[in-house]
Amino acid sequence: PLFAARSGAGGVSLTDLLIRSSKYLFLILFPLSLAIVLFAPEILEVWLGPEFRRQSSQVLQWLTIGTIAGSLAQIPLTLLQGVGHSGVAAKIHLVELAPYSVAMIAGVSLGGINGAAIVWTTRALLDMLAMYAWANRALGLGLSPEPKLAGFLFLVAGAFALAFLVGTAAAKWI
Repeated sequence: PLFAARSGAGGVSLTDLLIRSSKYLFLILFPLSLAIVLFAPEILEVWLGPEFRRQSSQVLQWLTIGTIAGSLAQIPLTLLQGVGHSGVAAKIHLVELAPYSVAMIAGVSLGGINGAAIVWTTRALLDMLAMYAWANRALGLGLSPEPKLAGFLFLVAGAFALAFLVGTAAAKWI
């Protein structure tokens, strides 16, 4: 509702609202998600036992990273819907459907459940980037990100890379 209300009003710009909302959501989600990525094996062993730990630690790590991306994508999606561009989001999802389906079949065939998690996370990351790009365009900024938003997305990309590297290293040590 706030994006729709602000689209015709003065005060805080929609761009600032998009950036602040994204930043705060990220700051809430990332520490918890990093802990899940770091301690996925231990969490799964305590919860479901050692066999499940061996089979599913990487899946939990990948899905946690994808969940951050999917959560962040909700903010520009809400902006697009709030300013009357809900059709754009639907078209993005339609464009994603065929490549995602093919990639999922290949991912499951080649990597099993890990492959499925990697493909889903990749789709979530690409969806997030597409939503931010089109939100920028809806704000009249073009498809390239506004500098503050670009900085935020760079921070998110670095955090994803850190989570992946730390999770991969932790999995090798355990």
